[in-house]
Amino acid sequence: MNLNAAVNGGNAARAFLTGIAESAKGWAISDIDATVLAGEQIFTYCCDYGTSQSWMACISYQDFNDRIEEVRGLPNLWPEVIDVLDHDIDLLIASLRDSSRPGSTVTAADVAIDLQNLNEAVCNFAGTTGLAFDAELNRPGSHFLVLRCGDQSAGSIFAH
Repeated sequence: MNLNAAVNGGNAARAFLTGIAESAKGWAISDIDATVLAGEQIFTYCCDYGTSQSWMACISYQDFNDRIEEVRGLPNLWPEVIDVLDHDIDLLIASLRDSSRPGSTVTAADVAIDLQNLNEAVCNFAGTTGLAFDAELNRPGSHFLVLRCGDQSAGSIFAH
């Protein structure tokens, strides 16, 4: 028996079943990294109140914690981290809007890149909060939510 083929087949099946389950819950699934599903995970969400759009990502627990520790050590960059998050939300919304227009040059690959950038920005933002470092809140299987309520200049990006 080829062990690698069995592992890859199991990961592919796990990704397929996860996609079906999340689609049934109302999520539009675009890309599932089966290797992340095999280990401990953190779930991140980004919700934009103004457009009623939400995005969810599943990130390996170790990768999430590596990222937040890196950002935590760079407090002078925190204002930029917040600006990037705000920008990436706007960029993804624009890409999704433009990709649905006839004749659009925005591709699904462009949207996937914007979504990946947003997911990274959410993790970076987590590193600017105390919530991400609370031992009771930051455990495998935890959920980290970012909510944008309005104009970023008004301090309207919150974490929970």
